[in-house]
Amino acid sequence: MGAMRANGLRNTMTRQFALLALAFACISMICSQLLIKARFTVLDIAGQLAADPLGAAWTVLRDVPLLVGFALLVTGAALWYSAMTRLPLGFMMPLAAMIMPMVVVGAALFLGEPLSAQKAAAIAVITAGTIWLGLLHQT
Repeated sequence: MGAMRANGLRNTMTRQFALLALAFACISMICSQLLIKARFTVLDIAGQLAADPLGAAWTVLRDVPLLVGFALLVTGAALWYSAMTRLPLGFMMPLAAMIMPMVVVGAALFLGEPLSAQKAAAIAVITAGTIWLGLLHQT
């Protein structure tokens, strides 16, 4: 009886860790996309790549905020795959579908990119679909 209780507690802790890892993975992915986009824009990496690819690579390697963005991206991926081993994909994939719309909202809020009524409506539809999928997974 004690072993069954210990296994149940371990499974609960594993699920809680997986949910926490999933939440941090999503947040990390969103933040990394916004940070990388912002730094690539400020540093004009696209222009540098066309003119001097090695110089662009050197610029990327010296830029600490950009390296933080890449670190967030790698950390998010590692956390995502860690959570994926412990949670059903039917639960995780709707959350993954929310990452890109949240990046669009973040770009509007933090980078000043336009967010039209059509894009906002599309994000609302994606959000509603994600919630619906999550509710279906619960049943």
